[in-house]
Amino acid sequence: MILDLFSELQYPGAKTPDDFRNAYTEALAQAELADELGFGCWWAVEHHGTPAFSLSSTPEMMLLAIAQKTRRIRLGHAAVLAPFHINHPLRVAERAAFLDLMSGGRLQRGLARAGGAEWET
Repeated sequence: MILDLFSELQYPGAKTPDDFRNAYTEALAQAELADELGFGCWWAVEHHGTPAFSLSSTPEMMLLAIAQKTRRIRLGHAAVLAPFHINHPLRVAERAAFLDLMSGGRLQRGLARAGGAEWET
């Protein structure tokens, strides 16, 4: 059986730059441990304007950092917010290609229409 991990990158009460840095540093350490333990994929989400819920507004950047610190775990982006006013399709494709290349072919990708907060951002 292969188990994956799904990260919303939550850090309740994060307000300062140190809080945000701690959240990202802790998530990176968790992903490294997941790689060592043999988990299948580290899934990251994309949310904008929802810091009380998720600090994951730049999942490709986080996944690239994870790729540089891990060897086997797959990198999942679940899901790219696909509406044109949020992410241009060409940029989505370019970022996916770059991340897949730099991770040695470990990228898994999903698309979504976006939730309410993203439509208002």
